[in-house]
Amino acid sequence: MLRALNILKKSVFILVLLNIYSTSLLAIDSTTPDWQAFPWKKLVEKQGIMIEASQFGNSKFTAVKSSMLVKARLNDVANLVLFVDGCHEKSTVCERIEKVRFIDQTNYYQYVVSKFPWPLKKRDIFLKIRIHQEKNTGIVIVKGKSYQDEYVKNKRYIRINDMDLQWKLIPQNGGGVLIEHYIHSDPGGAIPAWLFNDAVTSTPLATLGNIKRLLSLPKYQNRDVAFIEEFVSIKPTD
Repeated sequence: MLRALNILKKSVFILVLLNIYSTSLLAIDSTTPDWQAFPWKKLVEKQGIMIEASQFGNSKFTAVKSSMLVKARLNDVANLVLFVDGCHEKSTVCERIEKVRFIDQTNYYQYVVSKFPWPLKKRDIFLKIRIHQEKNTGIVIVKGKSYQDEYVKNKRYIRINDMDLQWKLIPQNGGGVLIEHYIHSDPGGAIPAWLFNDAVTSTPLATLGNIKRLLSLPKYQNRDVAFIEEFVSIKPTD
């Protein structure tokens, strides 16, 4: 009887935890920015990749939008955006990504360590990730938001406590995928805002360039994601 009671208590505790974590993930939808409403200003367009910037509320750090059109399957693009192994292949600043708490395939928490140029210290961050695919259009939206409530800081890194990001993968009429990436963060530490803002074009240019290159490699083709439905055609975007 006592053993059964302990099992029941444990089960209730687990259900409460799952409810808390699920609720915090669902909150992403109500707290993430409306990126489409931002007054984006074109900074540079290079090799089919466009970089735009915008003021982000009262922040001294610039929000950045990067976009490009690729001739690839939606699942192949989603696989590259979502996979965590070998993140350095995709991003020049990514040192490590690992999932630290798993709710389900489309809701989880991940830990990221990013490299900064010497002599600056590396940064780390905990992110809540939520993935959604629109049924009528096939558009895949990946939202991320910083989360640090319960995690002890690592003295080797500077913790990023403020970050919002979004990937939007839009299947195009006649094939191909328009990739849009939005991000705003406060890098923490003593980095001057003007220096950080002046360098905002280099990282997204490199990241999207790497994604385009990796999509051309056979090992990153025909890589289906279990919860992503392949779409090949929607009405052209404006």
